[in-house]
Amino acid sequence: MHFFQHLWDSGGFQPYGFCCNWNSGLLWLHVISDTLIALAYFAIAFILFTFARKRRDIPFNWLFLLFGVFIVACGSTYLMEVWNLRHAQYWLAGALEAATALISVGAAFAAARTIPALLRIPNLSEWTQANANLETLVAQRTQELATSNEALRQNRETLGLAQKAARMGAWVRDVSTGRSTWTSELEDLFGLEPGTISFQDTSQMWPNLVHPDDLPAVDKAVAEALQSVSAFSSEFRIIRPDGKLRWISARGNVIPDGAGRPNRMVGISIDVTEQKLAEEQFRDLNASLEFRVAERTRDLSNANKELESFSYSVSHDLRAPLRTIDGFSLALLEDCADKLDDLGKRHLQRIRAATQRMGQLIDDLLNLSRVTRAQLSSHTFDLSAVVSSVAHELQASQPERQVAWHIQPGLCVTGDPQLLRVAVENLLNNAWKYTSRRPTASIGFGKTDHNGFSAYFVKDDGAGFDPAHADRLFGAFQRLHSTAEFPGTGVGLATVQRVIHRHGGRIWAESAVDHGATFFFTIPEFAGARK
Repeated sequence: MHFFQHLWDSGGFQPYGFCCNWNSGLLWLHVISDTLIALAYFAIAFILFTFARKRRDIPFNWLFLLFGVFIVACGSTYLMEVWNLRHAQYWLAGALEAATALISVGAAFAAARTIPALLRIPNLSEWTQANANLETLVAQRTQELATSNEALRQNRETLGLAQKAARMGAWVRDVSTGRSTWTSELEDLFGLEPGTISFQDTSQMWPNLVHPDDLPAVDKAVAEALQSVSAFSSEFRIIRPDGKLRWISARGNVIPDGAGRPNRMVGISIDVTEQKLAEEQFRDLNASLEFRVAERTRDLSNANKELESFSYSVSHDLRAPLRTIDGFSLALLEDCADKLDDLGKRHLQRIRAATQRMGQLIDDLLNLSRVTRAQLSSHTFDLSAVVSSVAHELQASQPERQVAWHIQPGLCVTGDPQLLRVAVENLLNNAWKYTSRRPTASIGFGKTDHNGFSAYFVKDDGAGFDPAHADRLFGAFQRLHSTAEFPGTGVGLATVQRVIHRHGGRIWAESAVDHGATFFFTIPEFAGARK
């Protein structure tokens, strides 16, 4: 309390006016000047306070308030000067100046600390450039947005065209309200006017659109999808307002809410009427085909029975007269040789040769028939071993022949061992026969790659044949050499071809006259599956 009383005490000092000899002119000069300076300071401070209050968005807004306080303190010292012209309260003036000094130092310190941050604030040209850049960026983004919107519009048009072409439409259903939204393509699919189903409750309309026989199944599929919150799929018929019946395939998903409960159903519906009609035609065609297959199977069974009967007749009825002719011809040659001249003997020999050739032809026909009718029994076996066995038998039949055998070992196949042995015997007999006029011959068997497929081959260096006639090679009774050159009936290669075809393979030959022949054949791994 004593301190504050001391501030208002003159302390025995004289006022400033005393120093001026109380000169009225000089005193008024100081009063007016100091008062105006103080008022100006207070006005500036008021302006700063008002600006800081109204522009709180400006960075460092507090700095304006601080400088306003500093200016008010400075103005107060000038008012104190006016006061002390007639009063001597210098302690109060000193205290006020001390406060002003503290505020001044604080303001200066704050300004010094704030100057670097203030210098980083963009100047007017930088703000102008930034604004220009922003306007350019906004214009660019606006153009990009316009381009995107145009692309989106075109995509929607393309999607609409695609849906129309595919006879497809999309739909969305709100589970809680039952309201649905259909695309115009889907409305067209159901024969409805555009905008008919636009966030409408379809519960009343739906039973009139779906075929009555299919409605329970559709409702059940929808209920199951909603219960399990899973995918939805159903095919059903609809009845369009024009009375036409169409098949629809609907597929969709159930979209749950945050709690996992069904919220929406979204999906597509496709017109599959043409597909259903095609399936129905396919079923009719398949039934017709099955009937024709059964009919052909029955005809084939009857033909096989007739073939068996014919084979029996050939085997028994034709062989008996041939044996009789051959037997009596032999008896004449042996018992009546002294009574026959050379011409008669030659006639009898020709008769015997013809009957024996006829017998061989009958045997070949029976072999071909058995190959055609035999049931396949598929096994995996060593085909090289079969070839070696047949080669040994051929060599044993004519040990005097000089034949070099080249058999690739370890070649295994899956097929019928008996039928494939028949094929191998015919191919090797062929090679043995057509190399018979060479003093030394070569016959080979192996496996090679032909156009990316594995093929077996039988190769010889015999008489060969003209490749221009290769199309006749595997026909029954087709021969490219006369009987006088090489004996045979022309059935052996036809038998080979039938065996290979029954195993699902193919056979072909390559040759040149007097340069031997090579027969290639394939046997697929699934050969045993063919009957």
